[in-house]
Amino acid sequence: MMKFVCLMLILLLTACDGLQTVAEEPTPTPTNVQWETYTVADVNLTFTYPSGWFVHEAGKALQITPNAQPAWSSVFDPDEPHGGPAFNLMHNLNRQMAATPLAEVESLLQAYEVDADIEPISPAAALDDRPDVVVGAYRFTVDDDTMVLLVGAVTNPAANSPQPVIAMTGLVKSDELTGMQPIFEEILRSLETAD
Repeated sequence: MMKFVCLMLILLLTACDGLQTVAEEPTPTPTNVQWETYTVADVNLTFTYPSGWFVHEAGKALQITPNAQPAWSSVFDPDEPHGGPAFNLMHNLNRQMAATPLAEVESLLQAYEVDADIEPISPAAALDDRPDVVVGAYRFTVDDDTMVLLVGAVTNPAANSPQPVIAMTGLVKSDELTGMQPIFEEILRSLETAD
Protein backbone atom coordinates (compact mmCIF):
# COMPACT_ATOMS: atom_id res chain seq x y z
CA MET A 1 0.00 0.00 0.00
CA MET A 2 2.84 2.37 0.85
CA LYS A 3 4.35 1.84 -2.61
CA PHE A 4 1.01 2.80 -4.16
CA VAL A 5 0.77 6.02 -2.12
CA CYS A 6 4.36 6.96 -3.00
CA LEU A 7 3.72 6.26 -6.69
CA MET A 8 0.55 8.39 -6.66
CA LEU A 9 2.39 11.20 -4.91
CA ILE A 10 5.19 11.13 -7.49
CA LEU A 11 2.67 11.11 -10.36
CA LEU A 12 0.76 13.99 -8.82
CA LEU A 13 3.90 16.07 -8.30
CA THR A 14 5.08 15.31 -11.84
CA ALA A 15 1.70 16.30 -13.29
CA CYS A 16 1.63 19.55 -11.30
CA ASP A 17 5.15 20.38 -12.43
CA GLY A 18 3.95 20.35 -16.05
CA LEU A 19 1.23 22.93 -15.46
CA GLN A 20 1.93 26.29 -17.03
CA THR A 21 1.36 29.45 -15.12
CA VAL A 22 -0.77 31.92 -17.05
CA ALA A 23 0.87 35.33 -16.97
CA GLU A 24 -1.39 38.25 -16.26
CA GLU A 25 -1.42 41.23 -18.61
CA PRO A 26 0.84 43.90 -17.19
CA THR A 27 -0.93 46.94 -15.80
CA PRO A 28 -0.27 49.89 -18.12
CA THR A 29 2.31 52.26 -16.72
CA PRO A 30 4.10 55.12 -18.47
CA THR A 31 7.01 52.76 -19.21
CA ASN A 32 4.90 50.16 -20.97
CA VAL A 33 2.18 52.37 -22.49
CA GLN A 34 1.66 52.20 -26.23
CA TRP A 35 1.43 55.72 -27.67
CA GLU A 36 -0.52 57.19 -30.57
CA THR A 37 -0.05 60.55 -32.27
CA TYR A 38 -2.81 63.13 -32.54
CA THR A 39 -2.65 66.11 -34.90
CA VAL A 40 -4.42 69.36 -34.06
CA ALA A 41 -4.73 70.58 -37.63
CA ASP A 42 -6.08 74.08 -36.96
CA VAL A 43 -2.96 75.05 -34.95
CA ASN A 44 -0.44 72.74 -36.68
CA LEU A 45 0.52 70.77 -33.55
CA THR A 46 0.92 67.09 -32.71
CA PHE A 47 1.24 65.23 -29.43
CA THR A 48 1.26 61.64 -28.25
CA TYR A 49 -1.31 60.07 -25.95
CA PRO A 50 -1.88 56.53 -24.62
CA SER A 51 -3.28 54.03 -27.10
CA GLY A 52 -6.85 53.14 -26.19
CA TRP A 53 -7.53 56.61 -24.83
CA PHE A 54 -9.74 59.15 -26.58
CA VAL A 55 -9.16 62.73 -27.71
CA HIS A 56 -12.35 64.79 -27.63
CA GLU A 57 -12.34 68.16 -29.40
CA ALA A 58 -14.01 71.15 -27.81
CA GLY A 59 -13.10 74.03 -30.10
CA LYS A 60 -10.31 75.79 -28.24
CA ALA A 61 -9.32 72.83 -26.09
CA LEU A 62 -9.00 69.06 -26.24
CA GLN A 63 -9.87 66.50 -23.59
CA ILE A 64 -7.53 63.50 -23.45
CA THR A 65 -9.04 60.68 -21.43
CA PRO A 66 -9.62 56.92 -21.25
CA ASN A 67 -13.34 57.79 -21.22
CA ALA A 68 -15.36 57.16 -24.38
CA GLN A 69 -17.37 60.34 -23.73
CA PRO A 70 -15.93 63.71 -22.71
CA ALA A 71 -16.72 65.05 -19.26
CA TRP A 72 -19.07 67.64 -20.74
CA SER A 73 -21.16 65.06 -22.62
CA SER A 74 -24.74 64.45 -21.56
CA VAL A 75 -24.58 60.99 -23.15
CA PHE A 76 -23.58 58.15 -20.84
CA ASP A 77 -23.20 54.59 -22.03
CA PRO A 78 -22.27 52.25 -19.14
CA ASP A 79 -20.78 49.79 -21.65
CA GLU A 80 -18.19 52.34 -22.80
CA PRO A 81 -15.05 53.28 -20.83
CA HIS A 82 -15.83 55.94 -18.23
CA GLY A 83 -14.79 57.22 -14.82
CA GLY A 84 -11.12 57.77 -15.55
CA PRO A 85 -8.96 60.87 -15.42
CA ALA A 86 -9.43 63.76 -17.81
CA PHE A 87 -6.63 65.98 -19.13
CA ASN A 88 -7.68 69.26 -20.77
CA LEU A 89 -5.15 70.62 -23.28
CA MET A 90 -5.74 74.32 -23.94
CA HIS A 91 -4.11 74.87 -27.31
CA ASN A 92 -5.97 77.78 -28.88
CA LEU A 93 -7.55 80.02 -26.26
CA ASN A 94 -8.96 83.45 -26.97
CA ARG A 95 -7.45 84.94 -23.85
CA GLN A 96 -4.17 86.45 -22.88
CA MET A 97 -1.84 83.63 -21.88
CA ALA A 98 1.08 84.22 -19.54
CA ALA A 99 4.46 84.75 -21.18
CA THR A 100 6.12 81.67 -19.63
CA PRO A 101 4.98 78.17 -18.68
CA LEU A 102 5.56 78.85 -14.95
CA ALA A 103 3.59 82.10 -15.06
CA GLU A 104 0.72 80.33 -16.87
CA VAL A 105 0.61 77.53 -14.28
CA GLU A 106 0.53 80.12 -11.48
CA SER A 107 -2.30 81.97 -13.27
CA LEU A 108 -4.34 78.77 -13.60
CA LEU A 109 -3.76 77.92 -9.94
CA GLN A 110 -5.08 81.32 -8.85
CA ALA A 111 -8.30 80.60 -10.73
CA TYR A 112 -8.69 77.21 -9.03
CA GLU A 113 -7.90 78.59 -5.56
CA VAL A 114 -11.03 80.75 -5.74
CA ASP A 115 -13.22 77.61 -5.59
CA ALA A 116 -11.12 75.15 -3.57
CA ASP A 117 -8.52 74.95 -0.84
CA ILE A 118 -5.51 73.62 -2.72
CA GLU A 119 -2.52 71.99 -1.00
CA PRO A 120 0.70 71.44 -3.00
CA ILE A 121 1.92 67.86 -3.38
CA SER A 122 4.70 68.89 -5.73
CA PRO A 123 4.70 72.64 -6.46
CA ALA A 124 4.97 73.81 -10.07
CA ALA A 125 8.51 73.48 -11.37
CA ALA A 126 10.30 72.90 -14.65
CA LEU A 127 11.06 69.28 -15.49
CA ASP A 128 14.73 68.38 -15.08
CA ASP A 129 15.13 67.25 -18.69
CA ARG A 130 12.82 69.88 -20.22
CA PRO A 131 13.07 73.38 -18.71
CA ASP A 132 10.35 74.53 -21.13
CA VAL A 133 7.81 72.17 -19.47
CA VAL A 134 6.41 73.10 -16.04
CA VAL A 135 4.22 70.71 -14.01
CA GLY A 136 2.73 70.82 -10.52
CA ALA A 137 0.40 68.55 -8.53
CA TYR A 138 -2.07 69.85 -5.94
CA ARG A 139 -4.45 68.07 -3.54
CA PHE A 140 -7.96 69.31 -2.81
CA THR A 141 -11.18 67.90 -1.40
CA VAL A 142 -14.62 68.08 -2.99
CA ASP A 143 -17.65 66.44 -1.37
CA ASP A 144 -15.37 64.39 0.92
CA ASP A 145 -13.42 63.04 -2.09
CA THR A 146 -9.72 63.85 -2.21
CA MET A 147 -8.62 64.61 -5.75
CA VAL A 148 -5.41 65.78 -7.37
CA LEU A 149 -5.19 68.68 -9.78
CA LEU A 150 -2.33 68.39 -12.25
CA VAL A 151 -1.40 71.71 -13.86
CA GLY A 152 1.21 72.07 -16.57
CA ALA A 153 2.35 74.28 -19.40
CA VAL A 154 4.92 74.16 -22.17
CA THR A 155 6.43 76.80 -24.41
CA ASN A 156 4.41 76.75 -27.65
CA PRO A 157 6.50 74.92 -30.27
CA ALA A 158 4.73 76.88 -33.04
CA ALA A 159 6.93 79.97 -33.25
CA ASN A 160 4.36 81.98 -35.22
CA SER A 161 1.53 81.48 -32.71
CA PRO A 162 0.17 84.46 -30.77
CA GLN A 163 -0.23 82.08 -27.80
CA PRO A 164 3.24 81.81 -26.16
CA VAL A 165 2.43 78.72 -24.08
CA ILE A 166 0.10 75.73 -24.19
CA ALA A 167 -1.43 74.73 -20.88
CA MET A 168 -2.95 71.50 -19.64
CA THR A 169 -4.91 70.62 -16.52
CA GLY A 170 -5.98 67.23 -15.25
CA LEU A 171 -8.06 65.80 -12.45
CA VAL A 172 -7.12 62.41 -11.06
CA LYS A 173 -7.97 60.43 -7.96
CA SER A 174 -5.26 60.46 -5.29
CA ASP A 175 -4.49 56.77 -5.78
CA GLU A 176 -4.02 57.34 -9.55
CA LEU A 177 -1.40 60.09 -9.23
CA THR A 178 1.67 57.85 -9.45
CA GLY A 179 0.52 56.34 -12.74
CA MET A 180 -1.12 59.39 -14.28
CA GLN A 181 1.41 62.17 -13.61
CA PRO A 182 4.07 60.63 -15.91
CA ILE A 183 1.45 60.27 -18.67
CA PHE A 184 0.40 63.91 -18.14
CA GLU A 185 4.05 64.99 -18.37
CA GLU A 186 4.69 62.88 -21.48
CA ILE A 187 1.78 64.48 -23.34
CA LEU A 188 3.25 67.93 -22.62
CA ARG A 189 6.77 66.76 -23.55
CA SER A 190 5.56 65.38 -26.86
CA LEU A 191 3.94 68.59 -28.14
CA GLU A 192 5.58 69.69 -31.39
CA THR A 193 4.71 71.31 -34.67
CA ALA A 194 3.12 69.08 -37.29
CA ASP A 195 5.48 69.03 -40.24
